[in-house]
Amino acid sequence: MIVQKNISLRDKNTYQIGGNAAFYYEPHFHEDVIDAVLWAGEKKIPILIIGKGSNLLISDSGWPGIVINVSSAFNEIHWDDNRAVAQGGAMLNMLVNQAIERSFAGIEELAGIPGTVGGAVVMNAGAYSMCIENTVEWVRYFDLIDKKVMVRQKNELDYGYRASYLQKRQLVVLEASFLFEKRSSKEELLLTRKRLQMLRREKQPLELPNCGSVFKRPQNNFAGTLIEKCGLKGMRIGDAEVSVKHANFIVNRGNSSAEDVRNLIIHIQKNVYEQTGVLLEPEVIFIGEFQHNLFKPE
Repeated sequence: MIVQKNISLRDKNTYQIGGNAAFYYEPHFHEDVIDAVLWAGEKKIPILIIGKGSNLLISDSGWPGIVINVSSAFNEIHWDDNRAVAQGGAMLNMLVNQAIERSFAGIEELAGIPGTVGGAVVMNAGAYSMCIENTVEWVRYFDLIDKKVMVRQKNELDYGYRASYLQKRQLVVLEASFLFEKRSSKEELLLTRKRLQMLRREKQPLELPNCGSVFKRPQNNFAGTLIEKCGLKGMRIGDAEVSVKHANFIVNRGNSSAEDVRNLIIHIQKNVYEQTGVLLEPEVIFIGEFQHNLFKPE
């Protein structure tokens, strides 16, 4: 193991925000991941597993333990007819593209999501009418508490909206299997991908650093719609701004701190709740220590 020390995390996440990791490691194989976890256990330091960091807000104080980045080299995808087995660090978009090239339908609407397969199966990533659970067959992971490799079949994963059994455990996804059916022509799938990619460029602030959707979709409504109705589009704290393109995105205008983003999230929660009675629940995952708690109604 070659473990680096005091490594900046700003370029390890899509917000381009965050302090340093005390230790940093990039595994290549399953055994590397497990060795790093056991090493951290011996050192009694906290573990943070990241991929491309597309759904994270890392605190300005960074991470006091080891960051294991699975996306740099732990990212292979192997196909056997209509089954794909992908390592946890493989990019979700790569899996989508390879499925389309083989004329397999089921995840084409997820094209353009910047996360990894591991993050996708944990969060049940989705877009438009599709979720990753549609094609998941099983997930193999290393349980950080029990210190053993586990496999769960799809019916054991308790999938829901942006939720799964995997979120309830401390773990790192080693690989996941996906089963596809030929339900469409390659040309139709390519057109769907092109249409949705154009829609993303038009509706989402892809030109600025962001973490994707900040808030989960509230029941019978849309977070972006509520935020916009409350007059918060363009609201800024420091260099953190509610996107004028899509109000459920907070963008880094250049040199935003994690505290700027966190405080803007709290401001949005408070204002939307006071004006509509809806408490928005963050979809972004907060990493490290922050100065202020999220908003809670009294």
